[in-house]
This record gives sequence, structure tokens and C-alpha cells, in this order.
Amino acid sequence: MENKNLIPSSLIDWLSRSVMLKLSIIFILTFMLLLPQVLIKDLILDRQSLNQGAIREVSGKWGLDQTLGGPILTVPVILNDLSDPDVSHTAYYHFLPDQLTIRGELDPETLQRGIYRIVVYQSNQELSGRFTLPAQLDLPQLQKTLWDQAFITIGLSDLRGVRENVALEWNDTSIEAVPGSRISELLSSAITFPVRLNPETPVYSFRTQINFNGSSSLQFLPVGKITEVAWTSNWKDPKFTGASLPAERNLDTAGFSGSWKILQINRNYPQSWLNDEYKDELQTSASGVELIQSLDDYQKSMRSIKYGLLIIVLTFLVFFLVEVRYRQRIHPFQYTLVGLALVLFYILLISLSEQISFNPAYLISTLVTGAMIYLYSRSVFEQSRHALVLVAIVLAVYGFVFVILQLTDYALLMGSVGLTIILAITMYQTRNIKWYES
Repeated sequence: MENKNLIPSSLIDWLSRSVMLKLSIIFILTFMLLLPQVLIKDLILDRQSLNQGAIREVSGKWGLDQTLGGPILTVPVILNDLSDPDVSHTAYYHFLPDQLTIRGELDPETLQRGIYRIVVYQSNQELSGRFTLPAQLDLPQLQKTLWDQAFITIGLSDLRGVRENVALEWNDTSIEAVPGSRISELLSSAITFPVRLNPETPVYSFRTQINFNGSSSLQFLPVGKITEVAWTSNWKDPKFTGASLPAERNLDTAGFSGSWKILQINRNYPQSWLNDEYKDELQTSASGVELIQSLDDYQKSMRSIKYGLLIIVLTFLVFFLVEVRYRQRIHPFQYTLVGLALVLFYILLISLSEQISFNPAYLISTLVTGAMIYLYSRSVFEQSRHALVLVAIVLAVYGFVFVILQLTDYALLMGSVGLTIILAITMYQTRNIKWYES
């Protein structure tokens, strides 16, 4: 019995030659290739999470982000209860310095934990200034002032980072530090210096030096009536943060320097208060600097994959135009293999950038992907010059994306200009195609 073809040959011929059908197939393939890109984004986030875990582990042993607070002079006072004069209680009255000067430097270094790099620093900070005691305390319920039980508190976020013993020069006396904070509601992590005050000596000068380790950032609290801070470092990518930016800053290839001058009227708390009345205002007044990398490798990889759809569309566009203009049929499976090669680029980029720096990893991944596409498309196209055009476009787009990754401040501008040029070239190349006759 003779077999009959259930599908007419004319329909088969139309299916194999239909431009609209091929466009539909390309459209479907393009969005199918977005799925592995989503999985690669999850891979980047997972590797970034492992990196953050390594940073937290190393920072926890070296020293965390540091905030330098104080010095705060605290005097215990005995107050009568307002509701019952026969009942009294002890409270803390806090004084801030008239003048606070902080001079120091940050010496950063990069530690390795497996394949991950963690930015840490060593810092040497000198604090100096003076306190002026008032003639009398402005407390109507005051019963007694315990001048001989006063103490100085200097806060540091992570005391594990302190490298050497700390001593305070208080007028002509040297006082050793005592660990722990007695005013934890204001400075939860701190060192304390017991001092004796004499109301007949209203002015006290102080000076101390603190050497400590930290990670990523360093901040200070502007507790002086006039607070002056000057920091220097050889780190080239600082980010000044907090309530106040430095009045003067200098950035060059040798590092950075920054100086702050903050007045009492620039902050939202007075020079003295009782107990923890201004604890929130004190913490929110911090300013400082972060030692950041402009873009780490995972951020660059995540940004580069956002242009994955553009690269796939342009590559498929070249294949399609060769089909239309030169009457050469290309199978959807061949489109798929080239698309998978483009997706493989990002896996190569992530794995290589964890072993070497990002820029060489990007170059190697681009060359490997370009070579794969060129060698394969040369056998697909009837003319080898079409393969050269294709790989030239792929390399140009990867180069364009690399430039955008470097120009972080102008990425949007460069991206919009580049897309406009690409669309203009596409419109020019397809202007004479008779789509209804194809």
C-alpha cells in the first residue's frame, strides 16, 4: 500500500521559508535563552553571598567597622526626687569637650580567605582637646556632685581591634584605660578612664592615642563644641559618608586626605545633659569614610549580564539578515547553539574573575566566546566574510559593555547613546528589504 504524505508539500515548503514563522521562532528562542541567564544571576548572588560570609568571618577576627566616639566626661550626681524630696537617686551628668581634635591615618590592606579578598585597615588616632567645667550644674533637684568619682569614656565599636594599651594624659596625670563602658546607653562599646575633678580647676586638657584594626569603614562622633578631624590614607577609592562631608578633601593616585570642622550648632544635641537624653541624636551625628572598591567583580558581572539580551538579539539579527538577503536557510538548532555560546560567556567570566582580576577574565571570556562563534558560523554561512562580520559585531558589543562597566557615572548616558547607534545601523541595513516579498 502506498504511503501518503499527510502534510502537503506546499505547506512544508511554506513552513521552511516563511519569514514570519522564522521571526517567531527566533523570538521564542531568544526568550528561552533568558532562562539560563536568570540562573546565572542566581549563581552570582550565591557566590556574592559566600564572599560576604568570608568578609564577615575575617572582619570579626580582625576588627569590624569602627566608630570613634568621645571623649565624654561624666560626673555622678545625687538628685532629689521631684515627687518626694526625702528620696534621692544617683544619675550621670555628661559634659562634652570645648575643643576636640582628631588626627590619624588609615593603613589599608587586602587579606585573602580562599579565593575571596577582604579590605581591612590599621589606624593610629590621636585625640586631644580640653574640657571646661561650669561654675555650677544647672540641676534644680541637685543634692550632691561626686567630683571625685568622675570618669572619661571613649567609644570604639569593636574593642577586639585595639592593638596596644591606651593611656590618657589628663592635665599632668597619666591614666590607664579600664575596659568596658559605664554609660552603655550612650556608648555601648568603650574604654573608661577614672578621673578626679576639682571645681576650683575648671579647665582640663586631655590627649590620648589609640591604635586599632578595623574593616571597611571608620567614623567619628563630633562631640566637641568645635570638632576638627584630619585623616589621611593611601586608599584610592574612598567614600565619605555620614551626617557631614569633609570641608576639604584631596583625592589622587597616592590616596586621599580629608578634614572636617564641625561646630556645636551643626549637630542636634547640647554640650551637657543628664543620663541618656540625647543618645539617638549622638549616634546619628557620625561622619567618616568607607574604604570601598569602586565596583567589585560580582557587581560588574551582574551589570554585564543585564546586556545579555542585547548581545543575543544582535547576533540572531545578523543570522536572520543573512537568511533574508542572501537566501540562505539556517536551522533553529544552529541559532540555539550560538545562543548557548553567548550564555556560556558569563559562566566563564564569573569563574575566571574569582581566580584573576576582572579585566583579564573579561578579555579571556570574550576571546573564547568570539572564537567559538566564528569557527562555528564559518561553517554555517556560505561566505566566510559573513562569519567575520558576525564575530566583529559580537566583539564590538562586548567591548561596548566593558566600557560601560568602567564608566560607572556615565553608564546610562553611554548605554542610551550606544543603543541609539545600534538601532540606527539596523534601520539603515534593512531599509531596502521587501519584507512582503521575502
